[in-house]
Amino acid sequence: MATSAPSAWQTLTTPPPDGLVDARQQLHWAAQVASSVGKTLLEKQPDDSQKAFSWIAGHHCMASAVIPAAQPFRIALRPSDLHLLVLSDHDVEQMDFPLSGRTIEQAFHWLEDDVRRQLGRPLPTPLTRPTEIEAHPVGEGARFSVRDHGAFEELARYFANADLLLEEHAAGRPGASAIRIWPHHFDIAVLITVEGNEDPEKARMVGVGMSPGDGEAPLPYLYVTPWPYPEKENLPALPAGHWHREKWVGAVLPADQLATGDGEAQESRAAEFLDIAIEACLGLL
Repeated sequence: MATSAPSAWQTLTTPPPDGLVDARQQLHWAAQVASSVGKTLLEKQPDDSQKAFSWIAGHHCMASAVIPAAQPFRIALRPSDLHLLVLSDHDVEQMDFPLSGRTIEQAFHWLEDDVRRQLGRPLPTPLTRPTEIEAHPVGEGARFSVRDHGAFEELARYFANADLLLEEHAAGRPGASAIRIWPHHFDIAVLITVEGNEDPEKARMVGVGMSPGDGEAPLPYLYVTPWPYPEKENLPALPAGHWHREKWVGAVLPADQLATGDGEAQESRAAEFLDIAIEACLGLL
């Protein structure tokens, strides 16, 4: 009798590691380093996706688009151990730079030197330093630290699982974008366009994704948000999670609900949440 292939879902920890927020903040700053190459060297896109990453499951990392060169390459960040990577355009690892024990300026200098070597010419401008993201001592010159390895590994599991969920439950829908990790907000998401418009404010769409946490909600959560936002009252019932109503409207499944039970139960709960929340949000448009 045929058996189904084992799931790639990675079991999440509950309660989450104590150092998860600090690890997430450090990763957010490290992502600004990795994304700066695409921002500097790739053609600007209407949605700013030249700065975005995709998840590379084989390397457990988030990687930029391919940078044109005599030997094209990608810049990547591996969350589980906080390493910057240089990959070939076929995703073969070429260089590895551990960030732990180093400052963000040391990371930028290493990357600038390596990119100049890859290009065979000087950079047109220095890589852009980050601004306007959640404060952390590494942004003021403190050294990165992966003392709490478990927290970084847990965040890697969240990104890997989110990529799996989005591929199976969102990316194949009509009007869906590619799965992207956005370095500024540091979420991984798909945008489902129902009705496009040259003015994004007038478009109708549904955003589906995972945030590893932010200034308002420090721990990870899955989300599904309709645009334009609907009225906050009389929203459809959800199988789990809740409707977020402050500043934005969307369905949310927080980590304390997602990460209970074994891996199979977690994946089933997340999949059911996404499927029902996506249909609910499409219906609200």
